[in-house]
Parts: sequence; structure tokens; C-alpha cells
Amino acid sequence: HVAMSGHGEAMIVFADNHQTEAAGMPYDIGSGLGRRFVDPLNARQDANTNPEPTIRVQCPLVAIDPTGTAVAVWWRSYETPEGQLASVEAATYSRGSGWSEPVVLDTGPESADPNCPTGLVMDGSGNAMAVWAGPNLSGTRFSIRPADGTWTTAETHSLQGLEPAIVVNDAG
Repeated sequence: HVAMSGHGEAMIVFADNHQTEAAGMPYDIGSGLGRRFVDPLNARQDANTNPEPTIRVQCPLVAIDPTGTAVAVWWRSYETPEGQLASVEAATYSRGSGWSEPVVLDTGPESADPNCPTGLVMDGSGNAMAVWAGPNLSGTRFSIRPADGTWTTAETHSLQGLEPAIVVNDAG
């Protein structure tokens, strides 16, 4: 997936060919491709559990604002001592500091997985919103990231939803 700002900055995000890593590369017309971002959650280790090896990463999306700040979201499944889990995750890219640590927007056990994110937008001020279908198509889920803020707790908007999408103009 690719997004481009009005100033010629682009961000490319993808799942690697083994579908075990989310990756992103910035592109600036003046300097070309930047450094690859690899999902650090692949090696994440909770203080109270075993490592959580990634099984699969899918559906990466990216959006970028006029200043070159970008957000990426993706779906990831992984093993825990309690069984297989899936989550919708996000990271933010800022010029000069690169990618943030990923954050979990939504998660559930294998029987109640959130679905792949299907929509991601950013307005001209840097506010972002991601949408996806909830477990078993139980509703359209969303999370909002205010400019220079953190992602909100995921909420359900409607009773049913399949491949929800979102559009926003520069004014939000």
C-alpha cells in the first residue's frame, strides 16, 4: 500500500513475503527510499509470559499528512500460552525519529478475532482514523489518533459491517 503527501513524500507499507513482518519505507523525491521498518512486536516479550511469535501479518495500510507524518495499521496473529490471538496494530512515522513502537488497537482470541483493517485516513492536520470489521462481522470497529496524540480505544459503530471504508478531506 502506498500513500503520498502533497509535497512529494511517500510511504510504502507491506507484509514481507513470509507474511511475518509489517514493513514500511519512506520515500522523499530528493533522497529516495529510506530505512526499512520491521514490526518490533515480532520479538516482543511480555515480562510474565513466553515470547509471542508472529504467525501471520496481513492487510497493511498507510496514510500520510502534508508534513510527512504517516500512520500504518495492519492485522497480526500470534501464539501465546493461552492460545492463538489476533490484533489490529498501528505505528506512527515522524521525520527525524522514524517509526514508533507499534500499539494494539484491538485484539481477541482466535474465536473472536478482529478482522483486517480496511480503511485508514489522515486529514491535513494529522488526525487519523482506522476502521475494520469486528469479530464475526459483529460491527464496524474504529480507532482515532488525534494529531500528535495516541490512538483511542477501539469502539464499535454499527451492528454489522463488512469491509468498512472511510474518506476524509483535508479539513477533517
